[in-house]
Parts: sequence; C-alpha cells; structure tokens
Amino acid sequence: VVLALGTLLLAVALGVGHAHVSLISRIGASRARAYVACAAAPDSGDSPPKRASFAALDGKRTAAYLRAEVQDYLDREWMVQQCHSDIADVCAQTFLDAYTAGEGLDASSMLMRIADALMTPADPMLFDEAFVGPFDVANLCSDLLMHKIVGDSCGCNVKPTGVGDVAAAAVE
Repeated sequence: VVLALGTLLLAVALGVGHAHVSLISRIGASRARAYVACAAAPDSGDSPPKRASFAALDGKRTAAYLRAEVQDYLDREWMVQQCHSDIADVCAQTFLDAYTAGEGLDASSMLMRIADALMTPADPMLFDEAFVGPFDVANLCSDLLMHKIVGDSCGCNVKPTGVGDVAAAAVE
C-alpha cells in the first residue's frame, strides 16, 4: 500500500493524467514507476517536466515500427501465433489513427488509447489464444514508442530489437 501510494504521488508530481493514474493500480507499482519515469521527457531547469510527445515522429513509419516490434516481442516471448500479428495490427492502427487525427500524441494518452483499443477490439476473440493481456501489450507499446523518441536513456523495461526500424525503412 505504501509503495502504491508513493507511485501515485510520483505520478501526480510528474503531471501524469487521472486516466493514467487509474491504470497504475492495474499494472502494479513497480511497472508503473518504470512507466512514470519514462513518461516525462528529460528537461532542464526548474520548470515542470514536459510530457513526451510523438508528434515529431513519422506516423506511417512509426506505425510500421510499432507493428513489427510488438509482433516480434510477443512471438519471441511466447511462441509464434497469428493472434500476435492481429494484436500488433490493432496497436499500429490505433497509433496511426491518433497520429493522423493529431490527438492524444503524448505518452499517457497514447497508452490509454492503445489499451482501450485492445480491450474493445473489433474482434472480441483477439486475446483468446494469446498468453498476454491488453494492458501488457499497451505498456509494451508505450515502452517501444518512448524508445523511439528518447532512446536508451528512457529506462523502460523493453528495448526494441531493430525489426521495427527495418519495417519502418520499407515504408514509402
């Protein structure tokens, strides 16, 4: 309880939104601390930390990167399954839709968008064969996207393998 309260206070201090704070209780304190530490972009001076934004990324290439990295991670972590490709498609399309609309391009909003899309997919059987849940995949996407803009200084739990960069380079 003390650990979760400390994480909540850290989230509030960093300016993480209410929706993200509710997610903290679902993903656990240690995972939340890693995400919260990653969610605030590095900043200098006494100003409050800025939220990481994906607006400067190329939308189509980043969606291809995300799709390839998510599928690769799930296939390596568990076993190769068609549902991993389908899950990765939902993640990539959700990112691309938000990017195209110019909405929800900060880290916490994107995390919630992807989590929501995975929890209410067009195919209700999306996760039936998967050994992972929607919030796990949304957090994976968040880590991968943060690596895209911050690099290795991110401190996230998952590091990209490079397959996403290859996929992104193939996009015209």
